[in-house]
Amino acid sequence: NHGAGGSGSITISNIYERTASSTSPTAYCDDADDLLLHGGCNCPQTQLWKSYPINATSSSQNSGWHCWAGNVNVTAYAICVDQ
Repeated sequence: NHGAGGSGSITISNIYERTASSTSPTAYCDDADDLLLHGGCNCPQTQLWKSYPINATSSSQNSGWHCWAGNVNVTAYAICVDQ
């Protein structure tokens, strides 16, 4: 927790995970002001071509995590905190 508590406090109940699965998945946080804490990919093949956070510095778009491994299905996940 930061500061003296109150409405700005972050508790474990504010942290959640979102997943998305496709050939080019992006898992998004629920709201544009939510913070992306961590993300990643679960890929059934050994070569994952791209894995990166998106909209991480934008307060007007939902942040998330993007994965790409060609035409192989990949699951992207994003761990977010609700503001």
